[in-house]
Amino acid sequence: MQWVRLNATVGYPLRQGAWYRITSLTRFEVVAAVGWTPVSLPLPFVDIRETPPREWTVLLHPTVAPRAPEIFRNGYLVCPNCRDRVVLPGARARKHQCPRCHRTFPIAWRETSPPTNPVGVLWEAGLVLATGVA
Repeated sequence: MQWVRLNATVGYPLRQGAWYRITSLTRFEVVAAVGWTPVSLPLPFVDIRETPPREWTVLLHPTVAPRAPEIFRNGYLVCPNCRDRVVLPGARARKHQCPRCHRTFPIAWRETSPPTNPVGVLWEAGLVLATGVA
């Protein structure tokens, strides 16, 4: 089983930082199981891994809903077990216990939030033409 998450801020119905199970994969796209709905995603917009994550995902300055608490606007952690979101710890801790599932996991500080420029991702992948249209 493989897992996928977005690596760019783009208009797909996936939560930033969350990993989803892959149901199919081609040379150009991946289909993720989002709830009970399959969602097709272009490969340049995703990260794929062979095993489910076993560390907290770190999101710095994410795009959040207007109704989200102000404290989440600076960033948050995503639990790899229950997908709960928690406020970034005050210090750069190595591990964190989830208040929801009570499991402790390392924090993936080495990973960064998705880039905010999807055209830049396409450009690096060689998928943007001179007009800026993929």
